[in-house]
Amino acid sequence: MYREHNTDNNKNQLAIFFGCMFGGLDGYIELRPKVEGVQKIAYRKFYSTLGKFLHALPHQIDYCRRKRLSCQYGMMPRDEAGNGKKENITTGQCVWAEYDAKDFISWQAMEKSVSDLKIAPSAIIQSGGGLHCY
Repeated sequence: MYREHNTDNNKNQLAIFFGCMFGGLDGYIELRPKVEGVQKIAYRKFYSTLGKFLHALPHQIDYCRRKRLSCQYGMMPRDEAGNGKKENITTGQCVWAEYDAKDFISWQAMEKSVSDLKIAPSAIIQSGGGLHCY
């Protein structure tokens, strides 16, 4: 169903995934590594183009691994660099659903709920506390 840990940093898969999310859109792509276990943002970076984001992403992922940070990103482009609030979201082009394990009897029940969707997700990412489906 999904890869538990993506340790190979496959640049092609990342380019396809983020190309689907941000390709052809205006705005800034936000990257926000967080301290694992707590929701404290370590820092924020904003990239003005998909190309700049994809160029920096492998380095950012490796940095997050070394520092034990989760590497998170904003789901929609932002209208200005430095502002990750919902008021600064611009037009996006994807649909996603977040499944939290705490809302299900078991991890397997959550996975079954995802597999029972009428339209299968194009990508499923294990978020730590559940699944993100795109």
